[in-house]
Amino acid sequence: MRRTRVVSLALLLAVVVNAGVASVGLTSAEQAKASISGAYVSTENPSPGQQFTVTTNVTNVATSSDSITLTDMYVRSVSGTEEHARVEDVGSISPGNTLSVPLSLSLSDVGTHNLRVHAVVRSDSGDTQHLKYPLLITVTKRSSVMVSVQASEPTANTDTPVNVTVANGDSNAISTVRLQLSGNGSVVDPERVTGSIDPGVDRTFRYNVTFEEAGPKTLNATATYTTNDGSPKTVSDETVFSVVNESDEDQLEGRIQLVGVETSGDGIVTIQGDAANVGGTNVKSVLLRVEDTASVSPMGASGEYFVGAVNDSKFDTFELITRTKSDATEVPIRVRYLVDGERRTDTVTVNLSSTSAGARAAAGPAPNMGGPNQAGAGPSDRRSQPQPRSGGALGGLGGLVLPLVAVVALGGGAYVLWKRR
Repeated sequence: MRRTRVVSLALLLAVVVNAGVASVGLTSAEQAKASISGAYVSTENPSPGQQFTVTTNVTNVATSSDSITLTDMYVRSVSGTEEHARVEDVGSISPGNTLSVPLSLSLSDVGTHNLRVHAVVRSDSGDTQHLKYPLLITVTKRSSVMVSVQASEPTANTDTPVNVTVANGDSNAISTVRLQLSGNGSVVDPERVTGSIDPGVDRTFRYNVTFEEAGPKTLNATATYTTNDGSPKTVSDETVFSVVNESDEDQLEGRIQLVGVETSGDGIVTIQGDAANVGGTNVKSVLLRVEDTASVSPMGASGEYFVGAVNDSKFDTFELITRTKSDATEVPIRVRYLVDGERRTDTVTVNLSSTSAGARAAAGPAPNMGGPNQAGAGPSDRRSQPQPRSGGALGGLGGLVLPLVAVVALGGGAYVLWKRR
């Protein structure tokens, strides 16, 4: 009986202890009103001395009964008390909301830095909570000083702004920096000088450049400087730009249109014409093909014609052959081509007609060659009208009789006058 009581007492104590532990855990959960949900670095591997930003998200849990105030946030090394950045009296966070806080800092030593983001929050009831978040930052040394040239949409015969950037990736400052810009354009004030550029700092110089004509143009930027140990160095960058004419921006893109189209034949129809580029840019890979319908079908390989490239305002001839049924009245032609790297597809419908009708349509109406009394009569009309004809062997000389008689009469009169004298 005594052993049973001892066991029961032990079980009761175990239950009480477990209940106490659960109670402590619940109390801790109730006190955990805030948390750091993440910290993000703006630069993955900053260089020595380069400024970067750590953005930390502090969240007030949704189950919290009141707002919290973020009183302090700072970044500190795990070993030691050195602070790299700090901000105070940041603001309040209502339940279920998150506040993002940026901190700007820099690290001078190359290698991996084991840091902690600290956040101190205070609830409306006066409870204070200290939050920590691990942060690893790797600082790497950039190999050298770099120079780069940038320009947006350079246009011929206009001032084009060009930016040249000198980036100091060294761990020490560089001095006596001299920058020279040259190339295919006319550069205003091509040489620039600055005293020094700190480590991890980029310095941008703006130039005005004029290109006299369109096409690929090259600009070369050369920077000379002195390192921390007094050594002279040179770095350069050559960049090719595509310069356009101002009018090029307003040009219509290339477009293929079938012109001068004629048809001939019955049952097996031949279609001839020109594929004309009526746009302002070149087109490539022009392909014509007769479309299959209930009444029309391409005749083997002759139902397709590869024109190829057609420059702006130019044309090229084509010929297609198709089979047609008796009820066919038109032939659809698919036109495919590339313009500015994009595939375009159009469908052109060609009306069928007899060979003579097609020839008349291609040639157009006959010009009006008739006189005042024959308005609208063409040459064929005049040939069909009866013309007066002279009969007999001398019919062809009828036009010479009167002039001959006149000459003889004049000659005789002159002879009579001479004899009277």
